Amino acid sequence: MKKVVKILRGIGYLAAFSLILYPVVSNYINQMNSTTIATDYEQEVSHLSEEQENAMIEQAQEYNESLIGIGSIADPFSESNENQTEDDEYNKLLKIDDTGMMGY
Repeated sequence: MKKVVKILRGIGYLAAFSLILYPVVSNYINQMNSTTIATDYEQEVSHLSEEQENAMIEQAQEYNESLIGIGSIADPFSESNENQTEDDEYNKLLKIDDTGMMGY
């Protein structure tokens, strides 16, 4: 019986230690992943020519100007897809790669 209690106590300590360590390990893994994505994005941006950069900025400015005079603003959290095409257009403007990062 004492042996079973010792084993259960050891399992309990291991579980508690794992729960305490989880946020630290998870944060480290996420930080490494974020650093890798940001580095890859910066490399992609460094390969853009000045003409490409200027064209992207001009497209973004044209998009912003097209928003002037819109009478109502839709709820961005609504379930309807009424503004989906506008969102897709906006998301393509400053998109460099497929990571989803834009304008970093």
